[in-house]
Amino acid sequence: MKRVTSVLILVAALAGCASAPPPRFYTLDMKPSGRAAVTINVDIDRVRPSEALARPNILIETSSTTVDYYQSDQWVQELGALVAEKLAAEFGPRQTDRTTLVLYAELQACGQVDTPAGVEAHLKAEIALRNEDIRRYDAPVLKRTYEARRPATTADASGVVAALSACVEEIAVQVAADIGKL
Repeated sequence: MKRVTSVLILVAALAGCASAPPPRFYTLDMKPSGRAAVTINVDIDRVRPSEALARPNILIETSSTTVDYYQSDQWVQELGALVAEKLAAEFGPRQTDRTTLVLYAELQACGQVDTPAGVEAHLKAEIALRNEDIRRYDAPVLKRTYEARRPATTADASGVVAALSACVEEIAVQVAADIGKL
């Protein structure tokens, strides 16, 4: 009897695996938009995702109180690392004759939002900028929460990820504008 039960469990497990769609992996568009013009260096120290964003699956806000995740659509690497890489691309390479600010960010939202008007991408991050020669726990020269929303180009993960790339670009432009006011 044990052997029959074991065989049935194995068959059920294999059937479940056969019906699950293969995972699809996504990354942000790392081409710089060229819109975040700064006259200083902006080094990205770290971008830390909230606990809800720490999963590899792409988040979906289905209502104001409910979230879900795409089952097979995942980030190719940790989300904070992807956003850090995209921000670095937006701010450009370090130049030796410039002052440097170091950027720290906490991602509070990064994913799909289902709205009555359709699917949109939402990115929200608390960003702190510090002079490169001060310690992490000293007061930043700038600390602000930035937010961007964009309609998804399609109502699936690929459309949402494309819109999220544009959201990161928009936030980089907002940060660059604030840096210009310092």
